[in-house]
Amino acid sequence: KNRIQNAGILGILYGSYNTITNNWISGRETGIGIAYGSYNKVYENCVLNCSSSIYASDYNGTNYWSWNFRGNYWDDYSGNDTNGDGIGDDPYEIYGNANAFDLFPLMNCPLGEAPFPWLLTIIIIGSSVGVATVILTVILIIRPKK
Repeated sequence: KNRIQNAGILGILYGSYNTITNNWISGRETGIGIAYGSYNKVYENCVLNCSSSIYASDYNGTNYWSWNFRGNYWDDYSGNDTNGDGIGDDPYEIYGNANAFDLFPLMNCPLGEAPFPWLLTIIIIGSSVGVATVILTVILIIRPKK
């Protein structure tokens, strides 16, 4: 589990066949972004408190914003869960020109309490079938007070 907060970008640029899962993403302008990548899986993440109205974006790709009937938790999701299964009744629209949706938005964050608060930037560039070039910049690490 990762906590990505108040800095950087969590995104995929020209990357395909990647998985983004089990992340806390909060306090950023945009939560998760994919540009010019395809067949990426994004599921079981918690996206909270983004400063813009864009919590996720997808440009020019065929990406999966849910997997195995499990989507992501978006704190700006306004849909209902009329049958009480923990999954929103209406899809969550992903910003961009890919016409993408999280088809199974989660009503609650599946990750429990926020883990160790890492502040970092992750960009995956040009990956394919399990091989990725990853640029990882750790901006600041803060240990929580006990």
